[in-house]
Amino acid sequence: MHIGYSVSSGGILGVMCVLFAGWNSDRTGDRLGDASAYTIALAGALLLMGVGSSPALVIVGYLLFAATWFTMGVVVVSAWADLLHVRQLAVGCAAINTLWQIGSFVSPYALGLAKDATGDLRAGLIGASVVAAC
Repeated sequence: MHIGYSVSSGGILGVMCVLFAGWNSDRTGDRLGDASAYTIALAGALLLMGVGSSPALVIVGYLLFAATWFTMGVVVVSAWADLLHVRQLAVGCAAINTLWQIGSFVSPYALGLAKDATGDLRAGLIGASVVAAC
């Protein structure tokens, strides 16, 4: 029951953050500023889950991750139309999608390899936080 509440809370936080990020980036016209803030928060969430010494810290890290993962993605993907010339939009969209798909394919394998090599998920989560911060 508690795990279900935690996962549901993450989903609710995620929806709230997506709505807020959309509203804020439309209001300010600065999608990259919002994307940067959510990316830094995402990297912090992954790091917190990787180095968290108590279940409470890992849960806080998970909730922060759930709130920022899709939010960061939505803001980044919606920024391409603001950044590219009209003749580059199709290629830009395809490039963003291609890179996103490669990352979505490689990341679970990299996390599994890190777990197999070290015996737990800490190294993979810390590595993911470094990748997210870059």
